[in-house]
Amino acid sequence: MGDRGIMLDNEYDRFNVRIKVDATLSKKVKAGINISPTYTKKQKATSNFMDFYRTPSWMPVKHNEVTSAITGAPIGSYAYGSQFNNKQYTGIDPITGKERTVTANPFSTANHNPRMIMDTDKRYIDEYRLNTSSYLSIEIMKGLEFKTSDGFNVSYVEDARYRDRDSRQDGITNQGAYNSALKIDKYVI
Repeated sequence: MGDRGIMLDNEYDRFNVRIKVDATLSKKVKAGINISPTYTKKQKATSNFMDFYRTPSWMPVKHNEVTSAITGAPIGSYAYGSQFNNKQYTGIDPITGKERTVTANPFSTANHNPRMIMDTDKRYIDEYRLNTSSYLSIEIMKGLEFKTSDGFNVSYVEDARYRDRDSRQDGITNQGAYNSALKIDKYVI
């Protein structure tokens, strides 16, 4: 089963199997086992909707000829708000009709544009689970039965994240992080 989120790099795939066996070993003895392994693979979006909402709608994802001329950034490189800060813009004032030069600060954060972050910051999660249970039932005499159950849950998660240089802000170095966790729960009834 696979599912794609509405944002870029937001994916969820899951594979699971269930095996159940019940056996009558004799007239008085019964046993059973239930095994359920699951594998889940996720890719998580590294920007959220608010990042896109806060980014000015006029700002392109990558510089074109016009924005390159304004900022001095190469054509085709990622555009982000701080590149447009403290730049002088000359244009016709709509109220007075006269030419006017202003210094603009349209972006009040050092963060880069969210699409750049999504392209240069990746997060992958792999999760392996195994749930098992078993039982043994013995009829000691008519109306009296001994039953024991046992089981365990195993969960192993790998979480990997990779960030390119300057992914979120200027001056941030390349980063890679890998975490893993193993959890085992055993229960007896």
